[in-house]
This record gives sequence, C-alpha cells and structure tokens, in this order.
Amino acid sequence: RHWRGTPRVRRIVYKPIPEPFTRAAALRNNEVDLITTVPPSLARELERVSGIQVQRVPSTWIIYLGLNALKKPLSDVRVRQALNYATDVDAIIKNVLEGQGRRLEGPLAPHVFGYDASVKGYAPDPARARRLLAEAGYPDGLEVTLDSPSGRYQGDKEIAEALGGQWQKAGFKPKVQVAEWGAYFKRYLGKQFQDAYLLGTGGPMQDGDELFNLVSSKGRGLYYKNERVDSLLDLGRSTTDAARRRQIYRDLARAMLDDATWVFLLQQVDIYASRDRLTWAARSDQWMPLRDASLK
Repeated sequence: RHWRGTPRVRRIVYKPIPEPFTRAAALRNNEVDLITTVPPSLARELERVSGIQVQRVPSTWIIYLGLNALKKPLSDVRVRQALNYATDVDAIIKNVLEGQGRRLEGPLAPHVFGYDASVKGYAPDPARARRLLAEAGYPDGLEVTLDSPSGRYQGDKEIAEALGGQWQKAGFKPKVQVAEWGAYFKRYLGKQFQDAYLLGTGGPMQDGDELFNLVSSKGRGLYYKNERVDSLLDLGRSTTDAARRRQIYRDLARAMLDDATWVFLLQQVDIYASRDRLTWAARSDQWMPLRDASLK
C-alpha cells in the first residue's frame, strides 16, 4: 500500500490531439475530460458552455525564438539584434494572446533563480532594425525563415505569423513555416532550421541553469556558440554561493542580450479546460500529477 493511499482516479488515458479546436470539440462532446494549451479566444467560448470549467495559470514556461548564429546571415550579431528590434512583443500579447502573457526582458522569467529586474531587453524600433540591416550589408532587406510548431505552445503558430508581419515593416522578408510538433522537434535536433525557430522552456527547476542545455555549446546549443556565455553557464553550475550565482546569471542575461542569442518573447499563461465532473488543480509548471484528482 502506498503511503499516500489509493488514487481516486483508477485509470488515465492520454489522447494526443495536436489541433486546439479539435481538442475543444472532443471536450464539448464528452470524449475527453481535460484539455491543455487552450487558445485565449477558444477559452472564452468554452467558459460559456455548460459543464465546462476553464483554469488560467501564470506559467513557468517562456517562449522564445532561437537563432541559427552558426550560419549566415544570422551569424552577424547586427542581424540578430535587428530581429529583436523588429519585434513588438507587447503587441503580440495584446492582439494574439488577448493579454495572456508577460514580455521577457531577457532569458529568465521573474520566478527563476538568477532573474534580475535591472536587466532590460529590447524595445521595438523598426527604424533601428533597418539601420542595422543596412550596416550588415542588407540595405534592400533580408529574406529569413521562421519555423514554428503548431499547437505545442500557447498560440505558437499565430505568434509566428504575427512576427512575420512585424518583421516586414523592419526590412525583413520573412517566410513562416509551420509543422506538427513531432516533425518539428526532429528537424530541430537534426540542425535543419536555417534562421529562426520558435521554442519554449520551463518546468519545475526554476533555476538559471536550465539555460545550459538550450544555449551552451556543451549542452544542446545546436545553433549557437559564444565562449563567454559558455563560461558563465559553466560557472553558474559549479558555484554554490547563492549571491555569487545570482551575479553570474545577471551577467549571463546581459551577455545573451548583447549578443542577441535569441529573440526574447514572453512568459506564457497556461490555459486548461475540463468537464465539471473532474476536480483537479492546474500547476504553473505544466506538470499534471492527477493523484489528487477525482471524478464525480
């Protein structure tokens, strides 16, 4: 007998349903009891449906654009900086996510150990983006590819499409490519992304060291290498003094901003919808331990 007792839900069936509107239809039709990653507009509709409840949770997950800094044209820091200046995250949060999100000032969200509020990111400035492109040798604009999954993160495809429109105003000629998550992640691991790609990171760790596998060339930094960034990440995971670690991750955030490692986007709000017969509590780290859940 387990020390926590017998779970009240005896059997759990997971059904992968990539498309959010198909997930919502399954919930409406009583085919499933719980769905995740509900778009804000769809959440408003589901709240009006009898027998369905919606939960919104500020997430530990952040959304960012990785950049292939190992190949031209994004090997030029000016081009990477131009992409950041071409991006208006607040407009995306307002118009795409209906206010459900928080703009990132750097690679760490406020809840993560190592975050420092004094670190400030890029403010949208399309004119400056154009100047940087011209300085980098692209006075007539630059073609870039933006890859995105569909249905993996909150509003991922729609965010990518909105970014494409913003970048056009700053001199870029974006091509947005969308794929199902399985195929998308396989391309990511295979180093098949040409320029920019949308990803998320988060979970229960909530420490600056979570950047190691994403950015360090010793981790899974598949598209980026910077000796100072590598050194700071190594130092952060080998140092035990908390105050010193905070300083290290503050320096790391500034180094990543200066080098425009990513296009820094947002901290998402996770939205879940479930049938009233299910009693459960959503968590901020997207873990779903249903041992305490119950069905009526």
